[in-house]
Amino acid sequence: CKNRLQCLSGVDVVRASLIPRGSSNAQLFLYYLSFAFFGTIRAFFLKKDFDAILVIQSSPVSMALPGMLLKRLTKKPLYIYTFDLWPESLAAGGVKPESWLYKRIGKFSRWVYASADKIFVSSDGFREYFRDMHGIRDNVFYLPFFEADMVLPKAEKPMGKTHLVFAGNIGHLQSVETLVKAAKLLEDTDVTISVAGDGSAKESCEKLAEALAVTNLTFLGKKPFSEMPALYASADAMVLTLAKNDLIAHTLPNKLMGYMAAGKPIIASADKESARVVAEAKCGFTAPAEDERALAQAIRDFIQSKDKAALGKNARKYYEQHFTTDIFLKTLKSLLAEQRP
Repeated sequence: CKNRLQCLSGVDVVRASLIPRGSSNAQLFLYYLSFAFFGTIRAFFLKKDFDAILVIQSSPVSMALPGMLLKRLTKKPLYIYTFDLWPESLAAGGVKPESWLYKRIGKFSRWVYASADKIFVSSDGFREYFRDMHGIRDNVFYLPFFEADMVLPKAEKPMGKTHLVFAGNIGHLQSVETLVKAAKLLEDTDVTISVAGDGSAKESCEKLAEALAVTNLTFLGKKPFSEMPALYASADAMVLTLAKNDLIAHTLPNKLMGYMAAGKPIIASADKESARVVAEAKCGFTAPAEDERALAQAIRDFIQSKDKAALGKNARKYYEQHFTTDIFLKTLKSLLAEQRP
């Protein structure tokens, strides 16, 4: 690969080999293992002229192994920034917690996380998981990821209509079906709903909308990024829906941060972390995940609200206080500079 070694913006980038992800479970397993294997080999030959080791851990947890080796070789501090909880991700994928595989991966995950001098978590709810699942309390720090700022153009909105927008991936974990069912319950109102995005569950959601004869919800398909500011600007509020799932409940989606950056009120059908942030920011209305009746009622409450402008301002204010690039970098620098407690 000609891009195996690069210098980007003054940073040396060394890439490890990967086995293609493929479509079968066996190929996915090999893909997951390949970075840990080839990355560990690469780690042996890296120059050791660095001060610390930062692992960005999405999935799987084994991607931290090269960093663990470097810590052993150099005695430098190891920091793991986790975006995905293990072994909880296995449960989200259908592996039963009482199974042999789940227990073995759970033991392996505890070993990996225990090797870190500090663990940074992208969602505050992750701290609860590390405490309860792995018994780690003192060295877990909340470091929310940043979201790019969004400047919205002026947009003309249909008179007498309340326009709601859902934007992003339409997968099974997003539970857009809940929004489709809620839309059917709102046909007596002035609400129109636009769903922009694509994903594995888009076709099934479209079929559901057709089967229910929903008339106030439109699937726009995947839109280019250049068109998103105008779409956001046309919305009276943005909608977030998530599946009823323990892993998802602990996660703070970047989509929510993007909604806040746009300064839009938010209507969320979600549990725990996302619901907490919306409530803490005082920027919208919430309903339990996968409860279409509660979501429909939250939308009705928004329609009747006299403080729509204030909700949007509160969303933007919360974004500026927590989710900007500058705040992220300052917090990261501070956490890297501090000694382990």
